[in-house]
Amino acid sequence: MLKFLDRFTGTVYEIGPQWMQKVRGEVAARIRAQLGEGLRTSADAVARFWSDEYYAALFPLRFGLSEDEHGLLGHRDLYPGSDPINLETRVEQPLRWQFQDGNGLPPLLPAVMEGETSELLADRVLSRTALANVILRQRGVAPEALHAVRLAFLTYPLLNELEDALSRWPDLLTIARFLAGRDGGDLPWGLEERLLAALRDGSPPPEVTVYLVLVAAQRIKRYVFETPGLNEIRGASTLLDALVEAGEKVVGQEIGPEVVLRAVGSTLLFLAPTPQDEHGHPWDERLRRAFYTATGTAFVAATTVEVPARHLLDDYQEAIGRAYRGIREDRAKARLPVWETLPFEARCELCRARPAEGWVDLAGEGMAPVCRPCWTKRQQGRDERRGMVREMLRWVGIQAGRDLPKLGVQSRGWMAQSIGPASQEGFIPDEGKAKARRALLATVYGDGNNFGAVGQRLSSLAMGLQWTRRVERATKAAAALALARATQETAWGRGWRPGGDPVLPRLPFQVLALGGDDLSLLAWGPVGIRFAHHFLAMMDLEFQRGSEPEPASQPIAFSLGILVADYKTAVRRTVDFAEDELMGWAKRAFRESGLQQGNVALLLAASPEQIPADLESYRARMYLRSGESIRLCLTLRPFTGEELGFLLDKAEELRRRGHLGRLHRLVASLVTSPPLVGMLHYLYQRARSGDGEGSWMRSLEEGPLPPSLEGLQGHYPAAVLNGRHPFGLAAQSDGEVWFSPLWDLLEIVKVLE
Repeated sequence: MLKFLDRFTGTVYEIGPQWMQKVRGEVAARIRAQLGEGLRTSADAVARFWSDEYYAALFPLRFGLSEDEHGLLGHRDLYPGSDPINLETRVEQPLRWQFQDGNGLPPLLPAVMEGETSELLADRVLSRTALANVILRQRGVAPEALHAVRLAFLTYPLLNELEDALSRWPDLLTIARFLAGRDGGDLPWGLEERLLAALRDGSPPPEVTVYLVLVAAQRIKRYVFETPGLNEIRGASTLLDALVEAGEKVVGQEIGPEVVLRAVGSTLLFLAPTPQDEHGHPWDERLRRAFYTATGTAFVAATTVEVPARHLLDDYQEAIGRAYRGIREDRAKARLPVWETLPFEARCELCRARPAEGWVDLAGEGMAPVCRPCWTKRQQGRDERRGMVREMLRWVGIQAGRDLPKLGVQSRGWMAQSIGPASQEGFIPDEGKAKARRALLATVYGDGNNFGAVGQRLSSLAMGLQWTRRVERATKAAAALALARATQETAWGRGWRPGGDPVLPRLPFQVLALGGDDLSLLAWGPVGIRFAHHFLAMMDLEFQRGSEPEPASQPIAFSLGILVADYKTAVRRTVDFAEDELMGWAKRAFRESGLQQGNVALLLAASPEQIPADLESYRARMYLRSGESIRLCLTLRPFTGEELGFLLDKAEELRRRGHLGRLHRLVASLVTSPPLVGMLHYLYQRARSGDGEGSWMRSLEEGPLPPSLEGLQGHYPAAVLNGRHPFGLAAQSDGEVWFSPLWDLLEIVKVLE
């Protein structure tokens, strides 16, 4: 029985011959469909299969798409209660080749046939094909021979299943047989047996060097949010993603898709045989110029570093570290486009900083002077505004437009044109001016915990590929499904039922960035906090600790910061606060509390004036109460995903039954009175409410509670929760502290309202 150890979680997968035969057969069939007439086109297509299609089918590894009896989307644990996970006993289940194939299992295919490994076959063939590609290019191998070697490296582990399909190219088949350890005769084109064998075995000659090219956008937030309009924000984010995709395509066409190591999060990293492209232009200068030409103002750092090929396979951190040191050096040079606005020049109507370069017709606003960077963003935002959303919806089986009623959203005019109420072409539903004045926008920022520490432990290019692809695919799948489910739940709360008439005029969110280990989005308040619950639940499941974690490993999880504020608040201000203050709070609490799960720091600010200038003093002033005998903390924040789900369920029940006013009076007593007086008032009201079926306070206290809050069982309105610190920060603990969830419930009910 083969043992596959997931190095990132410590989960063990036991794999037998039947599973291997099944997965190898289906993978081979998909590769066979990629083979065309030419060697180059076939090699490129198979490389794209391994780097895109296979990883997209495999990751997320632990959760899949489901649909409940009401037609609501959700996620399911693919291997509930199992560790080690025996895949041989699941061989009758179908394989998943798209995330929306909810009943299928990921096509897990290790790099070896026996023993123990943490490498996937895709990791191994891509990393070694990439090295073979650039090293043979350095040696001047003829194009036909080069592409034959590439295709042989990409297919030889499945030669038994693909030999008939490869027989159309006898020379390629000879190379593949040699790599597979068979006697296929002398290698064609004078290829060196020792070199190919060394590359196959992961031990390139020590004197061989290759080049790493790294291009990364800097100060992304400044570029994206320098203008407040939704089209400009969306356009700036989309433009950065489009430029990375364009760079990836260029590299794939000139060198090969397999040499691209990372193309996500406004970052492009790839291997090259020389510092110059095929026309003699330096790669870093060419790509930097492409970013500047397209954006006009984005700050881009780029570098090319030479590294020993062997380091990529046995000392990956040293190799990749050189590239990031080069980026830091280039960033320090700050080669930025220069602009100046003279006193007599008209300023751009959109950014109000740069000089205008022409007059354009702003829809609904007449002719206005604008600068080229802002106009580029605006056009990109208008033209491509549906692109990322359409792609995300496809991941969960929803066709934008036609299938949106399945989410409770109208199919016509479903994309918002502004941030704000629907009456102003925004995505926040409203019913009249009073509702519009109270429209709440959730600004969500997320980032991974310990992702950098994981990267520092990676010793090979193969594991680096696996980690990069897993984080990217799992994050995208979890975000897409969490947004879809949050939209459905919000529509459900407004009376919608699957199959009924939609109640949401537009899709109530806009994704701004969805990179490898970070995300940012804007959403209607109720959608934003529901998204956080479902997203954390899925990412916690994906990186759930197994039975054999590495000794130095740390928990992998996401932290989110969510500011729910008046939609009229300046977007740049809400973004800064959500990322710097709230997400920073959540990440610090994750470290100091020793959490094994993700968490979220949430703040409600009904008006711009309520956004605190100093979050630390605000927390102490608003949530901590000291009495003669006890200290009381009026919040559980930051919440884990489980805790937020529990509070959302309670808040939804209180909202549905119309108990907001009663809850508000209870919280007011706790806030304005000494702790014991407020708790006594609660107990008095509890006695008046009684224990009958209609008692609203009885339903408030009923479980089940998540494990971290079990101390509240029978001890409402507050209890000592072992191991919990105020605000999740150890420095805030000074003796015994009592915790109450009532203020949290009240704020969540207000958001849901």
